Amino acid sequence: MSLYLEAAAAAPSDYEAQLECAVVLRERELHFCALYPAEPGPGEQTPEDDDAWWQPWPATPLGRDALRRIRAGGDPSADLPFDLFGAKRTVTERLAATIARTDAAAVGVALHSQFVFDLEGVIPDRAIAPETWFDPMNSVWDDLAHRARASREGDAYLRFCDSEVQRLRVARAALRAALAADNVPSRLRPLLPLARSFGLRDDGLRAAALAKTSTSARQVLAARVAEAATAIDAFTSEFSGGRDSPAVAAFFYLRLAAEEAPL
Repeated sequence: MSLYLEAAAAAPSDYEAQLECAVVLRERELHFCALYPAEPGPGEQTPEDDDAWWQPWPATPLGRDALRRIRAGGDPSADLPFDLFGAKRTVTERLAATIARTDAAAVGVALHSQFVFDLEGVIPDRAIAPETWFDPMNSVWDDLAHRARASREGDAYLRFCDSEVQRLRVARAALRAALAADNVPSRLRPLLPLARSFGLRDDGLRAAALAKTSTSARQVLAARVAEAATAIDAFTSEFSGGRDSPAVAAFFYLRLAAEEAPL
């Protein structure tokens, strides 16, 4: 992460440098939230109390408390501010400054809005509507972080991508390719972006997708699926878990994801 913080600090007027730092910070926070879900076993070292574990960040009380909540099974983003590494306020301010000076793309404006929400619990005036933070926003942020890390960190990061992160990306790409609007009832078509992100058959990948999503976005997911629950149930009433159409399966697992989403 220090690579991106230093690059952003060296180019305070460069929107692309600030966006790169922001998307990687988001990816790192969500990864750590998914990485340490359990209490340590007997004799295990607790990373929240190990100063070396936090480098290059200082081990702040805020970060230690957030990691303790993660390891205890809690959601660190449920309490404000959600800033696991103590870097988000600086990153947010730098991104805001470049947005103000340029014709910034929606991807940067939306991520700035997400960070302000993480820190203050409010949506800024320039916000993109929260329901658009799923697909394409979440997938765009993921892709930008992936490209940045692959470029700057090389093989060390690409080897990591052979694991769950890459499997999740491949599964979502397959969903996007398989889910055609023509195969979905008109009432459910507004939910296609959610189905392409969370309608995953694999339990582990679905859990990973939820873990990599902010509390506010999971709340939107649960609310929108609840509003369409009757239509989803009708569409998936003959779901068998076997040779179902991709659309029926995706909406069945989207319904399941909304029920599983920690709020």
